Amino acid sequence: MLALFALVAAACGDDDTTDTSEGDTTVEEPSDDPADDPAEEPSDDPAEEPADDPAEEPAEEPVLGGSINYVSQIGPPRGLDPAKALQGVIDAQYQMLVFGSMVYGNATGELIPGLAESVVSNGDFTQWTITLRDGLMFTDGTEFTVDAIVAHWDRIADPATGARAAADIAEVESTEVVDPLTLVVNLNRPDGTWAEVLRQSPGWIPSPAVVEQCGDAFGTTPECTVGAGPFVVTEIVAGDHWTYEKNPDYYDAPKPYLDEVVMRSVVDPRTRTDTFLSGAADFFNVLTPHVVLAEVEGFPVATSWNQGIPSLALRTDEGPTSDIRVRRALNMAIDREAVIVRASPGASDLEGIMDPAGPWANDVTWIAYDPDQAQTLIDEYLADTGESSVDIELIGATGNSALWQAMKQEWDKIDGLNVTLALEESAQTSARIATRDYTGMLNTSIPNVPRGIVAALTSDSPQNLTFINDARLDQAIIDANATDDPAVQAEAMRRVAEILVEEAPYVPQYFNPFRFFYHENIHGVEVMPESGAIIFENVWKD
Repeated sequence: MLALFALVAAACGDDDTTDTSEGDTTVEEPSDDPADDPAEEPSDDPAEEPADDPAEEPAEEPVLGGSINYVSQIGPPRGLDPAKALQGVIDAQYQMLVFGSMVYGNATGELIPGLAESVVSNGDFTQWTITLRDGLMFTDGTEFTVDAIVAHWDRIADPATGARAAADIAEVESTEVVDPLTLVVNLNRPDGTWAEVLRQSPGWIPSPAVVEQCGDAFGTTPECTVGAGPFVVTEIVAGDHWTYEKNPDYYDAPKPYLDEVVMRSVVDPRTRTDTFLSGAADFFNVLTPHVVLAEVEGFPVATSWNQGIPSLALRTDEGPTSDIRVRRALNMAIDREAVIVRASPGASDLEGIMDPAGPWANDVTWIAYDPDQAQTLIDEYLADTGESSVDIELIGATGNSALWQAMKQEWDKIDGLNVTLALEESAQTSARIATRDYTGMLNTSIPNVPRGIVAALTSDSPQNLTFINDARLDQAIIDANATDDPAVQAEAMRRVAEILVEEAPYVPQYFNPFRFFYHENIHGVEVMPESGAIIFENVWKD
C-alpha cells in the first residue's frame, strides 16, 4: 500500500490545482441566491411526485430536544474506529453520529457538502482539492485541519490496521497541504468517482490527538472515540447499546435537533420487529427480508437504493470453487424463486446484478436455473479429478440460517455436490470479510455501482473476497471510474456484468432494498442512498 504523505506547499494560484473546466465533478455549497434556484417544473411521472403521506408532512418547524431509540441487527463489528470500519450500513449508522462525514449523498445520489465545504476536481480527474469549513473543532477541543485527514489516511493505508478502506485510497499518490483548510489530493490515475470515498470511512475523521493517546483502543470507549460530528458518544456497552448525546459545538447549529440517540443491537429480526411495534424503539431496520413486512405496513418507511446484491462469494484461487464448472454448477442448481418462498419473504428474484432502477441498469442476465446442466458440470469435474464428491463449506450468520438451509436443499439435489453449513454470529462473519478468512463460500454482496467494485473486484484489492484476478475486469473497473459521464460508466459496468456472468465468482441470492421503519412522530428522516445510513442530525421528534 502506498504510504500517504503531506507536502507542505506554499499558497499558490497554480492553474493545475484550481482548474474547474468542463467535465469536472464538484461538491460545493448550494447558492443562497434565489435567482440561482429556478422553480422546478412539475413532473409528468407519477412515480416522481412526492408521496401523499401525512406522516412525512410535519405541521411545524423542527423541534429541539428529545431522545430516540434505534434497534439494529448488530453493533459496529470492529468498534467505532473509522480506520477499521467495514464500510457498510452498520458502520455508517454508528460512526457518522460521532464523526459526521466530509460529504453526504442526497436522495438522487448527488454528493453534497458536509464537514468539507467543497471537493473539486481538475479537468482530467487526476487531482482533487478538499476545502474544510472554517472553525471546525473536535470535541476534545483540538482544531480540525487537513492534517487530521492526512493522519487518518496514513492509518488506513498502514497494512497493520487491516482497513477495508485501503483500496479506496490506494489511488492517492500524494497529498499537498496548501493551508490548514485546503488539501490537494493527487491520484495515480484519472478517477471521476473518487470524491465518493469521502462519504465512507476515509471521510469520517477522528481527532489525531486522541488516536495517538489511545492507540489500538481508539473507538472502544467514549474517552477514546472523538470526532467533530453532530453527537458525542457517552456510553458504549459492546454488543448491547451505544448512547450518543448532542454535540453543543457542532458547526451546523441548531442541528442536531435531538438531544440523544441510543443505538441498540438486537440480532433476532422477530425481536427487533416486536420492539418497534411495542413503541420501545423509534426506528428499526430491515436489511434482510426475514421479517413479516405486513406487520409494519402503514408505518413511515425510508428506503435506500439497492447498491449491492446479497450473494455468496466463491474463492476462485483455491479449492473446488477455483474450477469454473463448480462455480457455474453452484449457480445453476439454485431455484431462487423457491428459496425466496421458503426463506426470504419480502425479497424479489433478480435477472441481472444491476439495479434495474439505477443509472447503470442493463440487460445482462445472470446464470439461469438449470439443474440438469449443473449435474453435468459436477459429473465432469468429478470424472476429471477422480474425487468422489465436491466438498464445499458455506460460512454464514446464524440469523440467516433459514436462507442457508433453503439453498442447501437446492444443492443437495445434485449428486456428488456436498455443501456443509458453518453458522456463526454476524460479528464473526464481518471479521472474516475484513480479513478474507474463509474457504469455499462466504456471505457478502456484489457491489453494483462503479465506486463499490473498486475494492470488491480489483485483482490486487485486499478486500477482493472472490480472489478473482482478471485483467479484463480490472480494466473495466478503471474505465467505469475514470469519468463522471453516466453513459461511459454504464458501458463499462455492462462489461463488468458480462465478465462476472462468465467467471461466476458469486452466487446471487435475491434483490432486496434496505428499509427503515419509524413512527409517525419522527420527522426529517433522510437516508444516504449509497450506504443506507440515516442522517441523524436532520431528524427531530414531536
